[in-house]
Amino acid sequence: MTDAPTVTSRDLPLRLPVPGPDVAAATESLAAVADRLRAHRPRATGDLQLSLGRSGLIRLTRRNQYGRSSVVHPVITGRLVAGPAGVELVGSARPSRFAAVTTAGMALCAVPLLFTGIVRAAGLDTDGTAAWLVLLGVVVALALVVRWDARRPRRGFADEVEELRTALAAELPPAAPGTAVGSA
Repeated sequence: MTDAPTVTSRDLPLRLPVPGPDVAAATESLAAVADRLRAHRPRATGDLQLSLGRSGLIRLTRRNQYGRSSVVHPVITGRLVAGPAGVELVGSARPSRFAAVTTAGMALCAVPLLFTGIVRAAGLDTDGTAAWLVLLGVVVALALVVRWDARRPRRGFADEVEELRTALAAELPPAAPGTAVGSA
């Protein structure tokens, strides 16, 4: 069995119990939930999206108005792993990319404004070497700001992930009587 996906510093590691005596039964359970969610009509923004890849990778997020890729909502990715406590979805949650994409767009728009302002304030010629250095400095500074914004922790991220976990747990079938969720 393959291990869970690599967790980066901004990702939130998680373990979620999945009902089933083994990984195969838990996979069937999740596949049934994914089919039921996929068949739900009409689709609305905020609906739960669950997909199971052929490689065993599981992806959980919410539907958004921008199409398949999740820009606004966090994304949980992981694999089913059998352990001493039973079958668990082990993986990580990645924050949404909305704030980073917005910051990158604003930085792109700011390049000509900052460049023009600095060159005019310094009285430089726009086709000289000094102007190229100013432009390079502006681009590097804005790239660092975008990188910092993309890596900083998001407020409310842990709450959004917990809400996704709760929504998935509500969609999963209850554990068989006399067994705990995820028990082996």
